[in-house]
Amino acid sequence: MGEWRGRWTGLLQCLSLCGRALVLNQLVLSLLWHWLNTLSPVPGILARLHRTALEFFWPGLHWVSAGVLSLPLEKGGQDLVCLRSQVHVFRLQALQRLLCGAGTPA
Repeated sequence: MGEWRGRWTGLLQCLSLCGRALVLNQLVLSLLWHWLNTLSPVPGILARLHRTALEFFWPGLHWVSAGVLSLPLEKGGQDLVCLRSQVHVFRLQALQRLLCGAGTPA
């Protein structure tokens, strides 16, 4: 988990907040989607992943709460994907496929 610091420390200084959100949403968190879509995460792993993502996005002192960062840009947030909400979306999509049939688009 902590190995990202060495790889990204120099680049973090050059990235804007929007750039950091883009890296998290498109590169880092997208790697987790298949895993979170197929397996139930063990207790505490989502909180740990969330903390690591926040530390990547905003190292040091956090000036606003984590929930605000998940808001859309128009509402003052940074449009970060909320891991817990995304897991709930995956569960609801799986339930929809079970109830409505595998042939319906999710």
